[in-house]
Amino acid sequence: MATVYTWTKYNNVAEANSDTTGTDGRIPLSSTAGKCDSTNVGSYGGVSVIKVDSTHYIMWYGCNGNGVYCSTSSDGLTWTKKNTTIPNASDTTGTDGRIPEGTAGKADTDIWGHPAVILDGSTYKMWYLGQQAGDIGQICYAYSDDGFAWTKNNNSIESYSDTTGTNGRIPGSNTAGKFDQGTQYIERGITVIKDGSTYKCWYVGATFNIGYATSDDGLTWTKYNITIEAASDTTGTNGRIPKGSTAGRNDVAGAGLTGLTVIKDTDGSYLMWYVGWTGKTITHAYSDDGLTWTKLDNSVPAASDTSSTNSRIALGTNTKGDDTRIYSGGNSIITDGSILRYYYCGHDGATVRIYMATADIPDESSSSSSSSMSVSSSSSSSSKSVSSSSSSSKSVSSVSSSSSSLGYSESSSSKSNSSSSTSLAYSESSSSSSKSESSSSTSLAYSESSSSSSKSESSSSTSLAYSESSSSSSSMDEYESVYPPMQNDTYVKATTHDTTSAGSPWWQYYATDPTYPNVTSTWAWSTAEKTYTNQKFNIDLGTLRTVKKIYYSNGNSGHLFTNAGAKDYNFYGTNSATAFANLDYADTTDLTLLSTGSFVQNNGSGLDPHYILVTNNVGYRYYVFRIANNYGRNWNIAINRIELQILVGESSSSESSSSESSSSSESSSSSESSSSSESSSSSESSSSSESSSSSYDFELYGYTLLYINRTDKYWTPLFDRP
Repeated sequence: MATVYTWTKYNNVAEANSDTTGTDGRIPLSSTAGKCDSTNVGSYGGVSVIKVDSTHYIMWYGCNGNGVYCSTSSDGLTWTKKNTTIPNASDTTGTDGRIPEGTAGKADTDIWGHPAVILDGSTYKMWYLGQQAGDIGQICYAYSDDGFAWTKNNNSIESYSDTTGTNGRIPGSNTAGKFDQGTQYIERGITVIKDGSTYKCWYVGATFNIGYATSDDGLTWTKYNITIEAASDTTGTNGRIPKGSTAGRNDVAGAGLTGLTVIKDTDGSYLMWYVGWTGKTITHAYSDDGLTWTKLDNSVPAASDTSSTNSRIALGTNTKGDDTRIYSGGNSIITDGSILRYYYCGHDGATVRIYMATADIPDESSSSSSSSMSVSSSSSSSSKSVSSSSSSSKSVSSVSSSSSSLGYSESSSSKSNSSSSTSLAYSESSSSSSKSESSSSTSLAYSESSSSSSKSESSSSTSLAYSESSSSSSSMDEYESVYPPMQNDTYVKATTHDTTSAGSPWWQYYATDPTYPNVTSTWAWSTAEKTYTNQKFNIDLGTLRTVKKIYYSNGNSGHLFTNAGAKDYNFYGTNSATAFANLDYADTTDLTLLSTGSFVQNNGSGLDPHYILVTNNVGYRYYVFRIANNYGRNWNIAINRIELQILVGESSSSESSSSESSSSSESSSSSESSSSSESSSSSESSSSSESSSSSYDFELYGYTLLYINRTDKYWTPLFDRP
């Protein structure tokens, strides 16, 4: 059975009228006569919300039969109305998040709203309910690059059809016995999701039953089965939800069912919430495939201002804003961290406003933690054969103890607070050792246990990053990241950065700073709004460095908008301070080209590490990226992390000393907790390393950690601590 969520109303007290803002997840009426929302906001349901990133939420809703309108928020609680002025009729475009009504004779001459909005790549797509003369309705379609400037695809009236719709539209049927018979209208309820490559739409027909349609492109729709299904309190088939069969239930005969919303749960099941017209409350159904549905409980819950059982939302108590009727519809549920937010419309007997309820997402960490512990346990036993130099190798691990945040250990140590610590990851070289059965997952567990007392800290995203890192280079351990002397706009420059969007500024030096905390939840560096070509990104390392490798994780915001990531680039070195300060994209004076290519688009997992090898044997103080474009988002270019890397042997003595001193105490404490590893002989370490696929082996000689190039057969001191 699917997850049963318990919804808790956040604040169902009717909020004071306002032309500008709403609080506690609510949207109030306007205080000015003649505005779209002066008498109702949300109308009879149909609210869609998208969490764009951690600080950007957009909501669309109908207003009293005057079109679709928009509000924005930085936290999902406090909302700012975008523009509540009723726009002139238009058959083509809408502004400020609004969809205006069409001209006479069009399918959307009257719009009660019911928007269902998805973010498909970089395009916002909206399906909404249009009505024409005689209350005959059909679903219409519009699209937008930013969620605010909308283009109607085709708002002409489409002929009745029992089977298909075109140009994003879904018309009613004109055949008796069909649930969406168009002699009335498609009524009060549309929800659309994109499931893999298929668009899926559930909608309420004129008979107040729910039906289903699918599309490969969101434009040409195929109705699944529009025959009216027999009433049932328990099940629905072929994507349909029938009316209830028992008197007194929430969704029985008569008006039956109205607004609905569908999401996919974490286990892949489909979850639907819909409004029963009889009980005027919200009921829940679930499905494994989106076709065969089970009603959880279609009885009417007792009035409550807090929560109800069985995933239902009840009417509020007397005098509350939702004490008379609840409406819903659109894509009105979002995942926001560890909770779901459900925006619904409440009627107090006179007016309609928007309210919010939340539900906790069940914590599945206990099962994943157990799995992680198992991995760590097995890996610690199999790693002992490669841990004979653990007192030294653990020093290396502790220097790069923030590897879990980067996915690879070239960042500064969180314990030493050094921004230039050496980043040799011992576990990388031993990940393919024949004595380690678990390959990269084993070495990850080893690395975690070396730098942390909690072995269950290893995460799947880190494991993936390690695996990707290993495959991209056979000698990853040769390199260390080097950083600007200070993380500010004196040492890191860009042609533009965003200072106007909610959550900004997004400075360029956030991307070069390994301690920047929000890199997995939003941009680090982002260009100015609507700037998505021809940007320079310049780094001053403070001294001559021979950069041979680039680590980066391309742009994404909260696992979305990966198409904002930087794409085509040229990479230069220079020792000219003038060239470093020059942010004119076209000017390459005094720049020496070192590399050209394309950054890999982020896979949507937050940090997604990739590496670029650079052919360079010259030391430069300044390095310059010229970024030509992104992966298709007509709004910004973004990078979440970028670090320049040099050969480990190039580290200055002062840097090595600093890194070593910070790792010495770590080594000591680590050594004490792993005496079995220390008792292994150094020769065992050498033989274990021989089976590694890495080009380099390691040996502890007194207090000096050496590494050997097995091709040229020479040893080189790496760390030499007193």
